[in-house]
Amino acid sequence: RKPTFQMHVARYLQMYNWNAKRTMRVGGYEFRTVFQSMYATNLENFLQIFPAHQFVIFPGLVYTAHRDNFQTNPVLQELRRRLRLGNNVLLPKPLPNLDARANHLAHKSLSQALRPNDIRAMREIFEPENQKLARLLAKCLGEGMSLVGYTGKVNDVNAVQNWLQEYWMF
Repeated sequence: RKPTFQMHVARYLQMYNWNAKRTMRVGGYEFRTVFQSMYATNLENFLQIFPAHQFVIFPGLVYTAHRDNFQTNPVLQELRRRLRLGNNVLLPKPLPNLDARANHLAHKSLSQALRPNDIRAMREIFEPENQKLARLLAKCLGEGMSLVGYTGKVNDVNAVQNWLQEYWMF
């Protein structure tokens, strides 16, 4: 039997605590999604190889909210601008069903799926990573990185944090 989400989180937190809270990367493959969700840590690895100006960062919700018109989709517009392409390129085929979802079943809210202590513990793990991401993105804006939908100033960590909270549901 597959573990429930609550069981999965509880097991992850148990392993995290056994590791004296030194690293969020515990448990190997079983908990890979936790480490994959540490965007700042993963982005830092890519930035060791590729310069920041080669990145266009966008919240998935911004793209999917505009799936009905790929001509005006802000993500595709930014990619066209960055690649110096015309407006008639990067136009995927229209989606046959805009409301289609791969995971369409009903889901419990976070407060229904997890115990309050587990939510708090996971936030304690993710919050420093989210702050690290805001600092990293703010710095990279000054190096030419694009953040689709961001209207704040370069190096403004608070504005980037607000952008993350608005579009990424942190």
